[in-house]
Amino acid sequence: MVRAIVRQAARDNYRFDEEGWRKMIITRKHLARRHAHITGTRFLAQEGAPLDEKKSGGPHPHRPLYRTHLEERRQAQIAVETLMSRPALTLLTAAVAIFALQALAQYRDRVWARYEHEMQDPVEDPPDALRKGEFALGRLRYRSPLDGRRGRYFRWGIDANKGDRLFIGILGRLTRVDAAPIETIIDAGSDEMYDHPWLIAISAGDWVLAPSEAARFRQYFDRGGFLMVDDFHSDYEWAQFMTGIHQIYPDANAVELADADVPFHTVFDMKDRVRVPGANVVHGSQIERGGTTPHWRAILDSQGRMIVAICFNMDIGDGWEFADDPDYPERYSAEAMRLGVNYAVYAMTH
Repeated sequence: MVRAIVRQAARDNYRFDEEGWRKMIITRKHLARRHAHITGTRFLAQEGAPLDEKKSGGPHPHRPLYRTHLEERRQAQIAVETLMSRPALTLLTAAVAIFALQALAQYRDRVWARYEHEMQDPVEDPPDALRKGEFALGRLRYRSPLDGRRGRYFRWGIDANKGDRLFIGILGRLTRVDAAPIETIIDAGSDEMYDHPWLIAISAGDWVLAPSEAARFRQYFDRGGFLMVDDFHSDYEWAQFMTGIHQIYPDANAVELADADVPFHTVFDMKDRVRVPGANVVHGSQIERGGTTPHWRAILDSQGRMIVAICFNMDIGDGWEFADDPDYPERYSAEAMRLGVNYAVYAMTH
């Protein structure tokens, strides 16, 4: 079912209608309350307004069948440079040059073009990319010592931005959440974080937070913000991730979520825990970088609310990214979509 929805979304250029597959009504009041709780404190302090006014990093074996836009950009640049270096242009080569320039212009028009060299799987913007929604997926752009190794994408950009957009489409289809059609890239050093109650960080097992970033995160969580982390593996990466958490909250401890806990039942009744493996291990051991046992963990605030949802020794992002790939099992994509929807709705309603 999920794959059929995703394939239809691809045909519709990631646009979804307002009908069908509704599992829960999320009102404007729910979203406005959560957004105001996070952003309002800052507005109140500055403007005096009341609150209610304001992977291994390795390549996947199952790559998309289309060319990525980074490849298109490189090919267009090469074509233009080659043609313009010739002493004379025929009508044919002139036409090719114009086409290549148009491709470059299209690249520059994409909302997050400046970050596409850091992404693993950038895709074209939908026609309504600039439309604002009541919910926006915030993709955390953090720093890692593994960023750009051997000229490849950065750690924060794994699965981006194709995975984000397929999930956004599913979230809009399966709930009444008015989701912005594309992700918002949030730098760990930016106050724009406060405007986005829901963030996701992929492969945070080697993130590095500056002291100012840790302080910003603490304030973000204290205001009610939510972070989902995914796709990191092994005891070593766990220790690195928790180093960042302890910069934010020195006394924080991660807890194991029980099957009966609320996040597993907000929209979908997820009675069983199913590991979602990466595409590079899905047909093998399903174990990546030594991460043997999957864990669904959380960091809770003083009121018992989950503020960090932790998907450890699994790869929910690949379940999103490869939801339209026939070689990736539908069972895992469906599980990844359901878990993401539950976590997003939990963050908006608790």
